[in-house]
Amino acid sequence: MVCAGAAWLGAVAAVAVPWPMVACVAGAAVAIGVALHGAAVWPRVLALAMALGVVASALASGAWDGLEEEPPARIDDRVRLVKDPRPVARGVRIQVNHGGRHYDAYVRGTPAGSVLELRAGESVYLSGRVRPRDPLDRWRASRHVAGVITVDAAGDPRAARGLPALANAVHRALERGSTGLPPPVRGVLLGVAVGNRGALGPGVSDDLRAAGLSHLTAVSGQHVALLMVLVSPVLARLPPRARWVATLMVLGWFVLLVRAEPSVLRAVAMAIAVESGRAGGRQVRGVGVLASAVVALVVIDPLIVWSVAFQLSVAATAGIAILATPLAALLPGPRRVRQAMAITASAQLVVAPLAVSYFGGLPVVGLVANLAAAPVVAIVLGWGLTGGVVAGAVGGSVASLLHVPTRVAGGWMVWVATTMAGLPVGQLRGVHLPVILAGAACIVLVRYRARQFPRWRAAGTLVGSLVVAGTLAVAALAPAPPEAGRHALGTGAEVVVSGGVAVVVMDGRATAPMVFAGLRRLGVVRADAVVVRTARGAGAVEDLRRRFPGAAILVPDGSGVPGATVVTQPGSVGLGGATVAVEVSGGRLEVVAVVAEGP
Repeated sequence: MVCAGAAWLGAVAAVAVPWPMVACVAGAAVAIGVALHGAAVWPRVLALAMALGVVASALASGAWDGLEEEPPARIDDRVRLVKDPRPVARGVRIQVNHGGRHYDAYVRGTPAGSVLELRAGESVYLSGRVRPRDPLDRWRASRHVAGVITVDAAGDPRAARGLPALANAVHRALERGSTGLPPPVRGVLLGVAVGNRGALGPGVSDDLRAAGLSHLTAVSGQHVALLMVLVSPVLARLPPRARWVATLMVLGWFVLLVRAEPSVLRAVAMAIAVESGRAGGRQVRGVGVLASAVVALVVIDPLIVWSVAFQLSVAATAGIAILATPLAALLPGPRRVRQAMAITASAQLVVAPLAVSYFGGLPVVGLVANLAAAPVVAIVLGWGLTGGVVAGAVGGSVASLLHVPTRVAGGWMVWVATTMAGLPVGQLRGVHLPVILAGAACIVLVRYRARQFPRWRAAGTLVGSLVVAGTLAVAALAPAPPEAGRHALGTGAEVVVSGGVAVVVMDGRATAPMVFAGLRRLGVVRADAVVVRTARGAGAVEDLRRRFPGAAILVPDGSGVPGATVVTQPGSVGLGGATVAVEVSGGRLEVVAVVAEGP
């Protein structure tokens, strides 16, 4: 772990170290390792850590320099998709490669529909303006995106060739075979099986996030572990070196199939480290495997340290490797239940500081939700990658029959997410973390020192457990409803609260995921009305209507929203439990006041 930490810090520092100095440091580390062979291990570890830190720093500096080169003002050429398209507000976002550099391209209007059908490795002709990446935008930097293309025209798509074409054929077979499933179940299937979250509606996606289950729709170590279990009967019959080569081929195909996301690369690198150890006649486990994977990935791509997905994946894996076994020994109940609880709890405990920092909190219901959903994930994943492909090939009633296990297992996952997200339970936030960590440290300390202080073992474990359980109970308390007034939900969206009545107001800049996340952050569990300011803002109305089926929809003239109340004159609109005062100016609606009716 020392070497992995040094490589990580070097990549974060990104100091422009001259390559002659890098060579000198690396040479010195090798010399120290040779000179101290057979002696104490720590001097050699520290020398190697220093060398890795310097190398990672120099490589990261070079990567940043490459991103800072000025992109062209326009691109009118054929580009290749690096990732699968993602739906965004009023269009589609694609990450493309042009001239050896990566760009985020936003396609809106008529071409967006055809671009959404493309897959990674395929190409399309784009014409649009390019602006450089914001220097502070580390999310794009972690994906090596040098600029953003605002697309004016797109067309003439062309298929990929070779293995990428085969991977895309598998994706499309899964999509074809799952068309008969309910939309939420279909979205969960494609997300769990191949990491395609595009079919997840905003409502289901928000429920998964609120229940702490969104990680299940991101391909990670769980997928790699299941893959290795499936192929192990064949690989076990091969000689060690042949097995190592076959493992690399299987994992390479898997990365191509589910796309090279950071969490996938971390899991695959760990699998390669394990198999390399076996081929060399030694066992590499736990933290050592994780450290080897981190070092390799950071040296290959230093900017990966800024990927939130990579950070969460490494933290969760470290938590499981370090804490799962001792935590399982402390928990009561059957062994399998204790192990499942310990794995989930240890991962969430270590991930909690990052989740609180990036997302504002960690759902307290996540532990229960993960335990409830975990038994069926393997069914959705394993059957999705086998029976799902066959279903796409045959189609018809046979496909529906093949997807009966998927319908049941995926439906269970959706039910767990929806139910847990709807519970009036709070989130674990920054103020709770120090107390929980102190309680956990107390338990670990007394267990570690149990032989020296046997009298304190039971008391320390009890005190630590009470501290952790009490803090979780306090965090689980339902958040207080927001005060009356206007509360921002994000760009172009707000909620007006009065007497327990909530009215969402939004324009064309707002998106359904943004609104859902904002309402959840405020503790607003329902919307009584949705007011669309402009005709352009009607794009997210259907998603909000599905989430809040009883909400009144108020739109300006020309919005074209079926079943909505068109407001053309200023006045008041009754909602049954409240009155909304609306102004109309230049085709734009504005909520003046929301007055809740008394009992």
